[in-house]
Amino acid sequence: MAKSFVSDLKRKTVTAEQAAAVVKSGDWLDYGFGLGQPDLFDQALAARLKTLERVKVRGCLALRARAAIEADPEARHIQYFSWYFSSLERKMHDRGLCHHIPMNFGEAPDYYRRFIEVDAAILKTAPLDSHGFFN
Repeated sequence: MAKSFVSDLKRKTVTAEQAAAVVKSGDWLDYGFGLGQPDLFDQALAARLKTLERVKVRGCLALRARAAIEADPEARHIQYFSWYFSSLERKMHDRGLCHHIPMNFGEAPDYYRRFIEVDAAILKTAPLDSHGFFN
């Protein structure tokens, strides 16, 4: 692996707590899809949730409980929105912890280009490869 990729990655890497500290009240966060959702960041966000208001998280097909959502069962600080419900998200919806976003998957790139607001996208990645790519 080229040294510049490794040094760039080390320079840009932050802890989950440091990343969660950047979130502000009113932010829209994208958590990604399925197992790609950010567990460590989610736990760090849950730890500081009471300092925030109106944080909104978009995700899709969550396969694990989201710590930040479970930490706020009355949805006073954070709300979760899903493009397409997993079994877990259906149960979250029944508890008032998840909202559905109607969509056509083929149009999702256009949604983001034209009108979806994103303050931060937080995703898991594969390790950096020898060409400097994550996936």
